[in-house]
This record gives sequence, structure tokens and C-alpha cells, in this order.
Amino acid sequence: PMLRVCLYISIFSTPIYEQKDNMGHKGKHYDTPAGYCHSGGETYDNARGGLTVQWTDAKGEKHVADVSDDSRFSVTFPINNNEWIWKDGDNLSGGGHNRTGFSNNSTWVIATFSKKSGSLFEADYVRIESVGLCG
Repeated sequence: PMLRVCLYISIFSTPIYEQKDNMGHKGKHYDTPAGYCHSGGETYDNARGGLTVQWTDAKGEKHVADVSDDSRFSVTFPINNNEWIWKDGDNLSGGGHNRTGFSNNSTWVIATFSKKSGSLFEADYVRIESVGLCG
């Protein structure tokens, strides 16, 4: 039998397992799966080239996260093959994509999106904190 460790505390400043105001999210809203467990995968990504991230979840639903209004929000969605494929401003018009992988028992992700300020030589960008869930 597989040992599962349930997530009771957050490793992030805002508990990532709590859905927040999703004003910057367009797409299907999923509730966090009942009885979910932390699968051991946490990632931090920077989406550059704009303040928008797009992806299609494992059920074929399209999502857009936009942090241009300085919002911070979390989105729960199913994934395939323990990975999340997403596009940011650097590759929205082209064929490229970004891949975020999780442990091999991950079937859901909770991703928290927030705006980060750039610098004199770097534009503002999207910070993505994500956790893989088994559920």
C-alpha cells in the first residue's frame, strides 16, 4: 500500500490549499478534491513576458490567470502524467510551452498566482507557487 501524507500546514505565506478570490482566473472552477493529500511536489516558477498564464487542464478545460490588477489567487485543477503544461507571455503566440512536473502520484495541482515587480531592466512577471496533490 502507498503511504500518503496529508497536507495540514502550508509551506507558503498564504495557505495554498485555500481557494482565494479568483477574480484574475477565467476558466472552470474545481473544488479541492475531498480527502486530498500532498504528493510531495512543490514548485516555484516565474512566468515572464507578461502578466498572463494560460493552460488546458486534464479534462480539456481552458484557463487563463491574469495578475495585472495585482491580485493573488489560487486555482485547483486536474493534471495528466504528473505534469502541468502552461504558456506565458514569452510563448503565447508561438508553439512553445513551459512544463512543471510533480511526483508520480500527482493528479491535481493547486497553483497560486501573484504579480511580482520587475526592475529597471526586467518587466513585471507572474510568480507561480504550485503544489501537487494526490486525490
